[in-house]
Amino acid sequence: MAIADKKEEEILTKVKALVYLKYDTENHKPGEEFDVREEDKKELVEKGYVEAMEVPREGE
Repeated sequence: MAIADKKEEEILTKVKALVYLKYDTENHKPGEEFDVREEDKKELVEKGYVEAMEVPREGE
């Protein structure tokens, strides 16, 4: 039960790809905007793979 509750509360944030990137099961081209988990965003930004676009929001 705890796992299901955590998944429902997953926080997503919009980013823009700076390089060709495979995230989860999707491929993204440079300039493409997509959602990533907040916990993954920091590492992706630090490595220069993506650029943050907006503040975090609740997952849908």
